Formats: sequence, C-alpha cells, structure tokens
Amino acid sequence: MPLSVTLALGALSVPLAVLLYKHVESRFRHPPAGGQLRSRRVIAVAALASLVFVGSAAGLSAVQSSTPIASSRDAASQPLQVSPAGSAFVPANLTPTLRDAPDSIPATYDDGCHADFGETEVRAGCVYGDEDGELDIVLFGDSHAAQWFPAVEAYAANKSYRVHNLTKSSCPSVDIEILHEQTPYSECEQWRQSAMDYIAELDPELVLLSNYAEVAPADTSAALLYQWEAGLRSTLSALPETSQALVLADTPRHDASPLACLSRHTEDANTCNLPRPEGLDEDVIAAEKRAASVRGNSSFVDLNSYLCTDTCPSIIGDMLVYRDEHHITTALSLTLTEPLGDELDKVR
Repeated sequence: MPLSVTLALGALSVPLAVLLYKHVESRFRHPPAGGQLRSRRVIAVAALASLVFVGSAAGLSAVQSSTPIASSRDAASQPLQVSPAGSAFVPANLTPTLRDAPDSIPATYDDGCHADFGETEVRAGCVYGDEDGELDIVLFGDSHAAQWFPAVEAYAANKSYRVHNLTKSSCPSVDIEILHEQTPYSECEQWRQSAMDYIAELDPELVLLSNYAEVAPADTSAALLYQWEAGLRSTLSALPETSQALVLADTPRHDASPLACLSRHTEDANTCNLPRPEGLDEDVIAAEKRAASVRGNSSFVDLNSYLCTDTCPSIIGDMLVYRDEHHITTALSLTLTEPLGDELDKVR
C-alpha cells in the first residue's frame, strides 16, 4: 500500500478508536441498566463506524490509484549506450511504470533461489539455461549481484550456457564479517562458506561477483574500505584456480528512492537525476579493481558509463532505471545484456 494511503489510514484510525472505545467497549464493560435496546444501538454504532472506516480506506486507495504519475507524452525507446541522455519527463509509456517498479525484481526471488536472511545453505537446483550447456557461469553475491540475473540469464540462453545462481539478501560474496540489524550476521558467513564449497565442487569456467559495499562491519577497529578490499581479495584467492573471475562494479546509489521524486516531477524528470559523485563511490571502485588485479585470472568491469555521464538519469528513453534507492529494474538489466555479454566473452 502506498505510504500516503498508509499515513491517511493511520490518522483516520485514531478518532475511530476513540469512538469505538467510548461508545462500544465501555458500554459492554459497564452496561447501563435495562439495556437491550441500548445494546442494539451500541452494535449499530460499531457497525456504522466500521463502514465509515472501510469506505474511507477504499476512497483513499481509489484517489491514490487514479492520481497521474506520468506525463501525457510517450518517449521513444533507445538502445542503451555510453553517456546516456536522460528523459526530461516521465513518459506515459514508461517501462516499468512507477507503480510497478517495486515489483520489477529478478525471477530468482519468486522461485526461492535468492536466499533470504535466515538461510545458511546454498539451495540445490538453482541452475538456469541449457542443462547440456558446455560452460558453467556462477553469479555470486548479494541482491546487487541478483539484479544482474536477467542479463546473465539472457546471455547464457543465447550461448547455451548454464547459470548457477548463488545470491543472498544483504550477504556479499566478499569475505567480511558484517552485522545485520545490529547483530552479527552469522547466517551470511555460513551461507558464503556453503557457496564457496559449491563453487569448489563445480569448478566453473566463470564466476561473476557483484556486491553492495554499504555494510556494517563487525570489526570497527579497521576502516571499512580496507576490510572490503582485503575481503574481496580473500574470496577471489579461494576460488578454483581454473575459474575465471569477473568483478562487476556496483550501480549508483540514491539517498532516497527516485520513484517518489519522479511521481512529483512528471514534467521535469531531470530534477530527479543523481550527480555521479554522489551515486558512485570511486574509492570502492578503485579498491575492487585493485583486489581483482592481484589474481591472475580475475578482472574488473565497470559498466556505469551506460548509466551515467556527469549525472545518472532515473529514466533513459522509455526505460525506468531504478526500482528503489539502489537496485536497477529488471527491464534495465536486460538492456545491459549485450555490453555485459561482451565483457564475459573476453574472460571466459
């Protein structure tokens, strides 16, 4: 339910609760003398109050769903290219729409192959593509690896390869102890080791890693950047010697979801563009590049030139780039299949 509707219903529930307490609950706790008729009145008041609440909720939801969150103009689709020009308005043919954007997630969330917080073992059977394919690709990391699944799966389908999905919520493939909700995220460490065991047994031709570096380290005695680089180096060194590894730079991060901004600026979408220095942490990018360079058969790829110039637009052509603060939409991931595939072809 949209936040505006939630807040409105919350505000409405307060006076309703007062009325129900005064005219219903108190009457039943302390019934007046001779009160069958009064009891009927109390029940009638309760029923009326409930109808008012339900009707108000339906009305608010209808108003919300009918509120336009796009301009009346269409935008031409355009192939994704380096130094993209963002749309100056929210197209009527936006893909996905602002309302649908939060649901623009990879299929691995629906089929259970993207591990939830509590899982500690890699789930068997999360293999996609050609089961008789000649090459195995492992996608390894947190939700920021998972956002690349549509592109990787499309690439693999075109090449008749297999994709093994090893992703888990808020659990990077970087060898670092982190906190989740201010407590040690031991489930992540166990799952990561399970993933490493899986990779060791599989001995894949290629391991693709991508992660979100905004984590809370369990060890606060050393800088996060130092721990992140050392942890990535540790993970890469533990991969099978015959496996090529490709570290993919993370995508831009917003402080707040651009969806809300775009819904308020349907005719001036450029207002919601993100300055590149705010969206991309160049220190993290440099650290990951250094870590990848230490291992002979590892490489680092940064595709953010397809998402940003000096700014990172929220809409490119008729395509919505982000589904929330720091994940790209499934549709956008698919448009990156070709440039990502070109990089995978170089290292496989």
